Amino acid sequence: MIILVIIGYILINLYLLFSSWRWMRLWLKSRFHKVGKICLVILYVLIVLPGPAAYFMKPGSVQAAMQRFNNCWLGVLIYYCIFSVIIDLILLILKYFKRAPRTPKVLRNWSIGIGAVFFGLVLSVSIYGMHHANQIHLNRHEINVNKKVPGMEKMKVVLIADLHMGYSIGLGNIRDMVAKVNSCNPDLIIIAGDIFDNSYDAIEHPDEILQELKKLDSTFGTYAVYGNHDINEKLFCGFSVHGRDTALRDEREDEFLKKAGITVLEDSSICVDDRFYLVGRLDAQKSGDGLNKRKTVKQLLKDLDKEKAIFVIDHEPLEIDETAQAGADIQFCGHTHAGQFFPLNIACSILWENAWGILKKDDMYNIVTSGIGVYGPDMRVGTDSEIMEIIVNFSK
Repeated sequence: MIILVIIGYILINLYLLFSSWRWMRLWLKSRFHKVGKICLVILYVLIVLPGPAAYFMKPGSVQAAMQRFNNCWLGVLIYYCIFSVIIDLILLILKYFKRAPRTPKVLRNWSIGIGAVFFGLVLSVSIYGMHHANQIHLNRHEINVNKKVPGMEKMKVVLIADLHMGYSIGLGNIRDMVAKVNSCNPDLIIIAGDIFDNSYDAIEHPDEILQELKKLDSTFGTYAVYGNHDINEKLFCGFSVHGRDTALRDEREDEFLKKAGITVLEDSSICVDDRFYLVGRLDAQKSGDGLNKRKTVKQLLKDLDKEKAIFVIDHEPLEIDETAQAGADIQFCGHTHAGQFFPLNIACSILWENAWGILKKDDMYNIVTSGIGVYGPDMRVGTDSEIMEIIVNFSK
């Protein structure tokens, strides 16, 4: 797997290096071409190198810094590649239809103009995406559950997911999130997985973040499940390249969440205040124990009192029909990031039955949040980082 990723990464960067030189040499006089090419190669290597280098380094502050830089570069790389391919296709079409300018001077001016627009678009989209990824939005929804909960006509549930604390999400983001969550005055806080970002060592200021998470305030407490990134796993340029059997959880994550006052449910259920059930599932991809033998939702719910409201927390929005048939009232999920950035947000809506938002399935609601943090490219374009506030009305 890693060999294929390395080959693909090298080929993409060679193509972009060639494209960059093709535009750059138009700006330089011929006598400066050799020096310009050397400078471009050196600069490009310095930009590209931190990602692969971080993979082979031991965990630590230097490795984490290089991975953070790589996450920023990955976003630029994606849009650099998209716009470069588009321009090459346009030029190919013009050449095929013999519409390309003929004289060298006109061709040079055209190319310089196209190159300026190209770099302007890449820079603008990248800056916007990186800035927008740090803006947490609060989205409110209201649903009706056909059950009674003793002493409650409604419940305010705050759903968050995909914090990805570590390489891209730090103390400032968590402080902002906690303030917005508490401003909702929630009855229940649910964290639907991917709390960490593949490495506990990547977290900056873990003690300060722990103190912020302890400030989460709700009537019934904060409950969570783990996701496919809540493990210790080396990433190659942002890509997971190892199998699920070697993807094991760091014991420090368990201790961290326990100290933060967050209850983690791992293929288990709890009856909260004798009013409603919370059922937490192991992640379908990487359970963190190397076994990946999670119980079926039917097994988890079979002995529960179906007269009570049943909320299932499952990191990935999978087995929606099975969860509804098993008797759940709400299935809370994350994982998708709603695609995180264009054009993946379009592909995401096609690949998932419910990529983001609320889907009614029989008598059950499947609710998917786009999450707080980011994975890989440190940007959001066409999606929001969000906190979901859900008003659950009970009736019978």
